[in-house]
Amino acid sequence: QQFISFLDTGSSDTWVVTSDLECVEISTQVPLDQSACGFGPLYNLTQGQWTNITGLAFEIEYFPELEILDGDMAYAPITMGGITVEQQEVALVDYSAWSGDGHSSGLVGLAYPAITSAINRTTGQDVEYNPLFSNMVAQGLVSDAVFTIALDQVPQNYSVLAPAGAIAIGGLVPEEYWEGNFTTVDIEVTQNIGAVTELTWYTTTHEFVFRDARNGTLRSGGTFQSIVDCGTAPNFVPTLAAYEVNAQFDPPATYNSTLGYWTVDCNATAPYAAYVIGGVEMPMRPENMIVRSLNGLEGYEDVCFSAFADGGIPAIDGPMIIGEVWQLGYVIAYDQGNSQIHFAQRSDYS
Repeated sequence: QQFISFLDTGSSDTWVVTSDLECVEISTQVPLDQSACGFGPLYNLTQGQWTNITGLAFEIEYFPELEILDGDMAYAPITMGGITVEQQEVALVDYSAWSGDGHSSGLVGLAYPAITSAINRTTGQDVEYNPLFSNMVAQGLVSDAVFTIALDQVPQNYSVLAPAGAIAIGGLVPEEYWEGNFTTVDIEVTQNIGAVTELTWYTTTHEFVFRDARNGTLRSGGTFQSIVDCGTAPNFVPTLAAYEVNAQFDPPATYNSTLGYWTVDCNATAPYAAYVIGGVEMPMRPENMIVRSLNGLEGYEDVCFSAFADGGIPAIDGPMIIGEVWQLGYVIAYDQGNSQIHFAQRSDYS
């Protein structure tokens, strides 16, 4: 059985939604029809080659929309990019509060084992396991412990089956996807999330800068840790920086307290904004700063949003997020073998 799945560097589990799905409303958990969760084809349990892991359940909640998934853990053969792990631990989802796209039925998490979401049914304790890419590395199925992602910006109503970039498993995407040199930084232990001593997400410390629309000076939004997460659309920056950078749009973006995001005129002029990573200023493409229908929010299909959202206070709320919208301008190699992330400017593909 084949499925369209999200790629997510901000989580570690691989899951698929099963034909036993119970769909519920996100905020109230009121039962809904299966179709209300917006998944594509469901995994037929009677036709699948899977073995239930009796003692383990699956529970996860995804930020920022607070979507939840529950189910069972199982072993199953999983193939991605022509590479097969014969006995991969995978979550078979049978309970979901989700707002899908009508096509995808699963997700492939590409982060570290420490943040997998298997739960011991008896004790309620987390049970760590090797995610899909970690098993590819451990079993010698890839030559190098690195994968590379190059994302395309695609137009509204673009087919989910059409090309939207590339992922290389075990190496780099072809050279035509990037230009210039790669900038390399270490993956860091994530701070301010409890007593964590091992690698969890692809986290790095950097500065955020933007240009003041009034006088043209370059201002700093602070230096802090962020997770490089292709599974989250906006960039989450510290509260003060979020308010300041959103004021630089012309006309300025407006905060929507109901949604927790800034809306902006679809024809506004975007400010200059950049992350300074490894000492290199990496600006965001202006066309990626104004996002139509951020996260596919129902009822807001024709509303434009700022690419910058309020992530809180790093010392209290933990790491910020470098989201998909910034990554549209870069090729990123996630190098687990050397505990490093490599960034290069994306070649023009407009």
